[in-house]
Amino acid sequence: MGISWNVSSGWAIILNSDKTMNILETISVQCPHCGEVMELQVDCAEGSQELTEECPVCCNPSTIAITISDNGVSSVEIES
Repeated sequence: MGISWNVSSGWAIILNSDKTMNILETISVQCPHCGEVMELQVDCAEGSQELTEECPVCCNPSTIAITISDNGVSSVEIES
């Protein structure tokens, strides 16, 4: 198993024995309540996902839908 990690850009590629790649991506989303920009770490190996995150500034929850394609994160939608 080989690991490549780039701290400054926030990505990592892990090569497994079966030659598949798991990609961690950092995305930025804006809170629909107060406008604060939040950074989230997404594991693209988990496929498309929906999660609820609480804003660190206003503490309001938001639902974030993340669509994963063969090339990583392809779209992000956020709802209050």
